[in-house]
Amino acid sequence: MKVPLNPLSRDLTQQLPALLGPNRKQPTPKPPGSYPSLGLAMRFSVRVDNLNLGGWSSCRGLGMQFGAREMTEGGAIDPSDLLPERLSYSAITLERAVSRPDSDVLQGWLRDIAARWMTHDAADQNSTVYQGQDVDIRLHDHRGQEVAGWVLHKAYPKEWSGPELNADSHAVALERLTLVHCGFLGRR
Repeated sequence: MKVPLNPLSRDLTQQLPALLGPNRKQPTPKPPGSYPSLGLAMRFSVRVDNLNLGGWSSCRGLGMQFGAREMTEGGAIDPSDLLPERLSYSAITLERAVSRPDSDVLQGWLRDIAARWMTHDAADQNSTVYQGQDVDIRLHDHRGQEVAGWVLHKAYPKEWSGPELNADSHAVALERLTLVHCGFLGRR
């Protein structure tokens, strides 16, 4: 038996029991706190060790590739075997608008790395060649709670590029930082 909808009724929940039939129960809504916390692509933070690198508008390249080599036996028509090879991790590119406080912190960090990049004084016990740092990228939900995170181990700045300045342009001045790293999975 089909129950016609009452077009005058604005509340379909009153008509739901008639539509579902006598043996079907109306679904109970979940309380607001029981839904999973979803990460928002626009809400993330970046830290190097204990240094906050400020806000960024974009993070691209978070990924890894599993290398495999196909091995076939001579004359065999069976499916070939795959032998695992190295894992490789993509370079990460961060991008944001240039701002005095955040850009100054980044320039200071890059200046410290440049000073240690290829200099090592064997006579100075405190002198060390730069060997990378852990970069911590944290994804947040709409409340600012952490949803996921990645620690880029032994990360190096591969490239920094400043804004393209042009008197004919009305664009926001952007800076980009590209990082290479030894992975984000870690060891157990």
